[in-house]
Amino acid sequence: MGEVYLAEDAGLKRQVALKRIAPAFRTDAKSRQRLWKEAECASRLHDPHIAAVYDVIEEGDEVFVVMEYVEGETLRGRLSRALTIDEFLAIATQCASALSAAHQAGLLHRDIKPENIMLTPSGEIKTLDFGLALELPDPDAATIQETLERASFTGTLLYMAPESLQQKRADARADIFSLGVVFYEALAGQNPFHRAGFLETCDAILYEEPPPLRERNRDVPEELARIVGKMLAKKLESRYATATDLRVDLEALRQGMVPTKPHSFAVRHKLFLKKRVVAIFSTVLLGTVGLGSMLTYRHFRSSILNEHDSILLGDFENHTDQKIFDGTVTEAVRQSLEQSRYAHLVARSQVLEAEHRMGRSEMAAVDMSLGREMCQRENFRALLLGRITTSGPRYRITAQVVDPWRGDTMLVEEASFKSPSDLYPAVDELTQRLRRHLGESVKQVHEHARPLQRVTTPSLEALQVYSRAMERYAAGDMKGFLPLAKGAIELDPDFARPPRILVVFAVKRGRLGFLVGEAPAALPDLAARRPTRDR
Repeated sequence: MGEVYLAEDAGLKRQVALKRIAPAFRTDAKSRQRLWKEAECASRLHDPHIAAVYDVIEEGDEVFVVMEYVEGETLRGRLSRALTIDEFLAIATQCASALSAAHQAGLLHRDIKPENIMLTPSGEIKTLDFGLALELPDPDAATIQETLERASFTGTLLYMAPESLQQKRADARADIFSLGVVFYEALAGQNPFHRAGFLETCDAILYEEPPPLRERNRDVPEELARIVGKMLAKKLESRYATATDLRVDLEALRQGMVPTKPHSFAVRHKLFLKKRVVAIFSTVLLGTVGLGSMLTYRHFRSSILNEHDSILLGDFENHTDQKIFDGTVTEAVRQSLEQSRYAHLVARSQVLEAEHRMGRSEMAAVDMSLGREMCQRENFRALLLGRITTSGPRYRITAQVVDPWRGDTMLVEEASFKSPSDLYPAVDELTQRLRRHLGESVKQVHEHARPLQRVTTPSLEALQVYSRAMERYAAGDMKGFLPLAKGAIELDPDFARPPRILVVFAVKRGRLGFLVGEAPAALPDLAARRPTRDR
């Protein structure tokens, strides 16, 4: 479509990707009009797995699209290294989620390929250029070269659906076919339709069935081979009707797998389906005595978030007379949720960088107003806020998950306790319920939920100072960080002993740097950080 530049948005103080549209689009009035319309639609699409479109700018005869700048590597680059089935499914589920969100908003991609799928350092998928690829034009092509030039407008030949290649009207199922080609290539190590010449490649897409996936890779479960085969069906009616259906099958496959025994998948999947059937049947029976509706809601309501969706953690407000809860409740919730392999909390450093791009020099308390604005600007999927209050002789923690674009509350959970010394068990209970209702499986929560009493300091005073220290560290203020870190250790000398405090030393370009943080909760924060002069 043209050229892409890394640019600085001087007004909003953020980095953006600036796409300069190719001359063929600039000189054609219909193409310009359609580009504007689709970019406007894409700008209203807010999904954590789709790179946001911020604006379209016309300057003379030039057309620019301003988009979210995404750091990381393309899926094409990632495919140069082998993927495990677990790694593939994590990527595939997010890709299907992106397609589902866009299609429900009325947007088609029309150029799904590994180059348009980005993997961020935190493991998130970002799909680029939704709604910006134009359909294949109708004029008769006089030469193969002209056909190739025109075909480049609708996508990339090797990933085109048969109906797109035949210049028929394409719908969401064309994107599903293209994604199926990407999935096959990721699992088999080669494109299923690549041939020596243009006509041979077209014939393969239109008429040839790809070699069975399990012949190319014996580690691919039978159910996954079936899913990819259905995506690549030549007939539209044999393909997945919607990306939502595809996502449901992929998520069911992930839940039914046991990574340590990949070859026994068929048996496990049958057991998984059997358990689901038994659960549904039991729910129906219980419904006859008046309990069905409640259990159905609790067991089968849809997940609020997809795996690896970014969650911005706001500050839990303290409405009690206990100053010890200032900062400690937020820190305890952070350390508890960071154990999750499903949810992805935005790191402190990312929050600070976002605030700087908003023109704020200091880390401010993240409340509803600031949190929603930050989520919308940075394309975070959800905002988690909370408060601690008194209820008679007890304390109550309330957590609220908010959709930052609509402002709707998606989930509310509460936990109560008698005294400050009972804070950790209450937070453990609260966050485990949050994780389950956000979409994490019971098994995952059980496997990755160590009690806070075992992973952090038992001293709330030390935790409070530690929280302030990590805020200073995220801001690059080492002079402010070191006295606070020392103070936390003085309050609890065991805080500095393994496995609670992790100290990482590194030398980069002749400079010694280190990070002090909680183990293992500090590891995601460390992974999200980029080196600076002060680190």
